[in-house]
Amino acid sequence: MHRILFHIVFGSQLLIVLIEPASQAATQLLPALSARVTVHVYNYARVSCETLVRSEAEASRLFESAGIRLDWAECPLSDSELDKFRSCRQAWDGANAVLKILPERRAREMRRPLNELGFTIPGTSFVFFDRVRETSSGFDLFVVLGQVMAHEIGHLLGLHHAPGLMSSTVSRPLLLRAEHKLLSFSPQQAKQIRGWLVTGHLPSD
Repeated sequence: MHRILFHIVFGSQLLIVLIEPASQAATQLLPALSARVTVHVYNYARVSCETLVRSEAEASRLFESAGIRLDWAECPLSDSELDKFRSCRQAWDGANAVLKILPERRAREMRRPLNELGFTIPGTSFVFFDRVRETSSGFDLFVVLGQVMAHEIGHLLGLHHAPGLMSSTVSRPLLLRAEHKLLSFSPQQAKQIRGWLVTGHLPSD
């Protein structure tokens, strides 16, 4: 059985997360990685290191199953943190995505609808952590946060709302599917993202 390793740079630390597929058959279904994206994370909500790393691993698993590797670089929130998060400045080669995790205060300042867990504009995805935490009641927080992160990054890479992982609404049945690892990008969605990344043309170009 093949093991999947995710390397996540958190500040000056390299964290390695190991995920083993449920079965050999499941492993054989994973497509070969054909594209990669570096996600630059700005953790304005101050999500704990453990929760953030596990959520990033969950999002990575979803993209991995679509043949896309996500690399993660934590980024400074102020000039005083520049030395701590050097990896952010060193990781801008190739395809990049910006993900900002915001507290509720920032979400309200942006006048976003109260039922919105995140949104995306060209070049940047936003996730509202306090709303995700409230929505995840009864579920694993890292699973829900990872799913929302993957959803918004999917938008950043050109996907639109569709049933499943890219659903426009979050429901208890959807979260149950997420907990049981039954949500994923469709083959057509995966092909769409890989096509953009392999040719070097992101939707925002």
